[in-house]
Amino acid sequence: MKKLWKYLFKYKLLFFTRVLTISLAALSVICFDFMMGFIVDIFSNGETEKFVPIILASIFLIILLFVTECVDGYVMSSYIKNTVNYLRCDIFTKILNKDMKDFFLDNSGKYISILYN
Repeated sequence: MKKLWKYLFKYKLLFFTRVLTISLAALSVICFDFMMGFIVDIFSNGETEKFVPIILASIFLIILLFVTECVDGYVMSSYIKNTVNYLRCDIFTKILNKDMKDFFLDNSGKYISILYN
């Protein structure tokens, strides 16, 4: 488990950006749910003067959610690509640095399985 942290925090900026974008997306969904509740309250109370500002705020939250989700998708794909690439390079380097006698002692299918997985 210790070695996992090495790969998880290799790209710290992307990791924490991902955490931030996930949090912003979740927060905007929660705010949007409250806005929908306010819209229902406005209609039930018959306060039509409050309808336009709450609709504008809801549109702003929808745009914010869309932008946050797009940025989150980009950050997630970039983070995963970089982390998996780093992991593969590390595994490949460790396999290449082994002695030839180690390859003769172990089944070669083991190394091929490690590289494919």
